[in-house]
Amino acid sequence: MERLIVALDVNTLDDARKIVEELDELVDFYKVGFQLFIREGKDAVKFLKEQGKKVFLDLKFHDIPNTIGNAVRACMELGVDMLTLHSLGGFEMMEVAQKSVWEAQENKPLLLGVTILTSLDEAFLHDVVGVNDRTLEEEVLHLARLVKSAGLDGVV
Repeated sequence: MERLIVALDVNTLDDARKIVEELDELVDFYKVGFQLFIREGKDAVKFLKEQGKKVFLDLKFHDIPNTIGNAVRACMELGVDMLTLHSLGGFEMMEVAQKSVWEAQENKPLLLGVTILTSLDEAFLHDVVGVNDRTLEEEVLHLARLVKSAGLDGVV
């Protein structure tokens, strides 16, 4: 079932393996986030691909455009099916990521733009990000439009 993505928010590949084995026939798509990826690296992705599963790599990339373009290409080499970019990285960063996908001949992942993390509030938006002319909701919509204009496949 591709409409369901199960988060592998676990510490080890062994823990992930148990979940995947238990859900084998029921789930085809799994999310790998920081927790598992930092500990297990690309082995987590390779394991899922070897099992015939799809991989959503949720690392919320945010860096200079060239670095992100290279990171997206590395994800394509691993066979990642979907990944996230933080839209606060800007239009150019997201556009370079999308162009990396468009230029690829195969293994083209879906790119999702993350707007504002749910743990953040309006004080963060004003004090840290420096956006004082929009509410949190307006900033989410602003960033969603930026994601769309950069050509990404979806918004979180």
